[in-house]
Amino acid sequence: MEKLQSRHLIDTGDSEDMYFVRLGTIQRHPRVIPADVRDSLLKYFKHKMFFAFGWDVFVGYLGSTSKPELFVTNNQVEYFLSEVQRRGGVKIDGIDDASKVDPKMIRGLKHIVKTTDVVQFHDKTSKEGLKYDSSPRVLWTQEQRARKKEIEAAKKAEKRESARERALEMERLVKQSIEDRKMVFIAVDIEVYELNHNCVTEIGVAILDLRKGNAKDAKPVGRHLRVKEYMHLKNGKFVDDASEKFEFGKSEILTLKECANEVKAIFEENGDRAIFVGHDGANDVRYLRQIGADLPEDLLMADTLTLWKVTHGEDGPSTLGRLLIEYDISPWNLHNAGNDAYYTVQVLMAMYGKNAGQE
Repeated sequence: MEKLQSRHLIDTGDSEDMYFVRLGTIQRHPRVIPADVRDSLLKYFKHKMFFAFGWDVFVGYLGSTSKPELFVTNNQVEYFLSEVQRRGGVKIDGIDDASKVDPKMIRGLKHIVKTTDVVQFHDKTSKEGLKYDSSPRVLWTQEQRARKKEIEAAKKAEKRESARERALEMERLVKQSIEDRKMVFIAVDIEVYELNHNCVTEIGVAILDLRKGNAKDAKPVGRHLRVKEYMHLKNGKFVDDASEKFEFGKSEILTLKECANEVKAIFEENGDRAIFVGHDGANDVRYLRQIGADLPEDLLMADTLTLWKVTHGEDGPSTLGRLLIEYDISPWNLHNAGNDAYYTVQVLMAMYGKNAGQE
């Protein structure tokens, strides 16, 4: 195979015809090559052969950006593309004007490597704190793309089936628990400050102890914990603020640590009888662990969103509010953590033909 001959340029002096091009733009040039000839030319753009051609690579900052980028000069680009055309026997378009960078637009320009080896290139650029993808997806052949799509589709199908199996197991757990009346459903909802999600402002808890009566007659016991440190933070711009509108009891004001300890104690008291209930509850579990309410790794979970999808499909209502309407439950002051936790238990029971404290 004929080896492409390199043409290096170090001189970056003023010239009306001179311009720079991002290195990544050159390697992704196959995007503008017609599909009927693209695959036959891809080998010249793939990392080993591409870098074997030989490049003088510069680093600099374009305009006011703070992220350094890699550049090469126009004479290298023009010569490389002409060689690709000659070797491939087809005509390809050059670099478009929008991709040409005036040297005056690049700050802190410096030459970092003259290389014909991709390993050497990565070694030099990594020392500059740069990461460069030398095998971009655009260099895949149509056959590779089709195969990749098949693999991704198979993985998605496998993931969906796995999720369905977990959801069906969750459903069996809920039904069996309602029938046996030996478990305790503990719903938890977290509210955070809309402008800083690291600030947990409310924790809602609703406990439905099936040992104290059948699901039809039992009422959840609701609690609303407000975090003392963040009581001055109010939502309202993106999420309704209902922090002072707990409908099922009296709000409690505790420190963040006390809130975490309270939730942790509730689950510890109920041990392996506890089933965590949430609506898209993985987020709530994550927030609880974030504030120090470490829950067991093998915690049993019943997620109303997951259960809805497994019984009704992916389409349809997904928010707690819409599910409440679906089951003819009239909610008051959603986005109060205590209310949301209480309503989540009601939705769970409504899904399986039961009524948990609905007035």
